[in-house]
Amino acid sequence: MTKIKYFLIVVCSLALVGCFVPSKIQTMIDNPTSNEIKVTIDGTEHVIPPVSKIDYSFEFGKHTLVYNQETLNILVKPNRKNELNIINPTLNNYVIMNFYFIVEKMKPADYGMLLMSKKTSMTTVSVMYDGKVKEIELPLSVTNDLFIDQSEYWWKYDLDKPIPEKITIRDSTKFSTIKKIYREAEFWKIAPEYVEELDDYDIPLDRVRFVGRTPELNKLPTFSIPDIALNSIACEQGRNDIQAKLNNWQQILTLTGSDFSEGYKDFKSTIIDANTEVFKNCDGYSEALNDIADALESISDLNFVILKE
Repeated sequence: MTKIKYFLIVVCSLALVGCFVPSKIQTMIDNPTSNEIKVTIDGTEHVIPPVSKIDYSFEFGKHTLVYNQETLNILVKPNRKNELNIINPTLNNYVIMNFYFIVEKMKPADYGMLLMSKKTSMTTVSVMYDGKVKEIELPLSVTNDLFIDQSEYWWKYDLDKPIPEKITIRDSTKFSTIKKIYREAEFWKIAPEYVEELDDYDIPLDRVRFVGRTPELNKLPTFSIPDIALNSIACEQGRNDIQAKLNNWQQILTLTGSDFSEGYKDFKSTIIDANTEVFKNCDGYSEALNDIADALESISDLNFVILKE
């Protein structure tokens, strides 16, 4: 049997009474459409005007989100990076665009490095115009995720924050790349000026849009701790231990704020730091524990997940 290890480093100041335990996360809910929308969170309705956003603070724990008569149970949790999140209830497309800044006098060798950098940022995206779908390559990413995570796309300039005309570039670097996130309609307004790769395609920019991937909230992927077949665990002690852990998970889902943060951290420790040597003669126990650990690892970098009902 294997001992599963997980190393968690917590840095606490000795001058403080204890470690700071986060209780909430600040995010924004965006409406990129030309009409106002209404989003209900935990029973409270929020009206978001056209092409605008509202700031919202979520306590860690379980919440309900309702949009367009569809209800989701969501889990808001700490993650490893604690970057910005944009909630996109309309599931419209957003574009994360790469901007390249260069020094005034660039040598041919440096220009070659720039071209290589641009090539690595190219992705294949689907566009639609006049009823046609076409696959093209552009130096950008397109997403219509419900929760758009900055730690996944690494944009520096948020919605409504313009890209600067100039930045400081170190002499040794010769060029620099900065990312900005756009609502799709806003992206197509600046695309003719900034996306020179579009010149390679015969596309009417006044009638083009990116193809959306997921049209309905209730079809989005969900998360749950996996069902464990307790009868597959050979010993009673192992079955009881796994059942206790599953019960503990359900209890954690009733907590909020810093209580949830503490409970979630402790739950991960009981799973990932578990010493399976205690159950080395209990077939099926280690496998059950690893299934739960893998599920937790799959959401380690996320602040928001949709809970399976």
